[in-house]
Amino acid sequence: MLYISSYVFGIVMMNIGFQLMAAESIRGEFEKLAMTDALTGVHSRRAVVSAAHACFQRSQRHARSFALMMLDLDHFKSLNDQFGHQIGDQVLQAFCRRIETSLRREDVLGRLGGEEFVVLMPDKNAEQATQIANSLVNIQAAADAQLPSTTVSIGVSEWRPGDASLEDLLARADRALYAAKASGRNRAIMA
Repeated sequence: MLYISSYVFGIVMMNIGFQLMAAESIRGEFEKLAMTDALTGVHSRRAVVSAAHACFQRSQRHARSFALMMLDLDHFKSLNDQFGHQIGDQVLQAFCRRIETSLRREDVLGRLGGEEFVVLMPDKNAEQATQIANSLVNIQAAADAQLPSTTVSIGVSEWRPGDASLEDLLARADRALYAAKASGRNRAIMA
């Protein structure tokens, strides 16, 4: 009787263990999905904002440079209207692959939404980031001929010791992005 009870108890415990392992695996998959943009495969808005906060806090603690780029594909709505959303999606995916191959491993590319992206560049200053941004503008302008062409406008900003919050840095990058668009698009401007 004791043997049968021990055997049944062991089977029940194994089943509970397997269920816990399966639940942990599912939780991990959901977490990964929440941190990755489903269309482009880059960091989601949630993930990139979290990474930006971490970079900002690190810069505040250690006074280390940190640059940020805001990127926006020019006239993307027109492209979607003319060629359809499926082609627009392919343009976004190809854009992300080109950007990723031009960044360092420690840089973070994320999609804020639509055709708006952000790149976090730890240990880079605004001048260095602007050089990289200009190369990204050129790379995008010479993009794959199999898809409709589009250009990119980029706003660059850098952490400053007086920044009260990440929003200060983001606001400067956003103003620089709009200045790039206002001055003819297809360019990078540093705030």
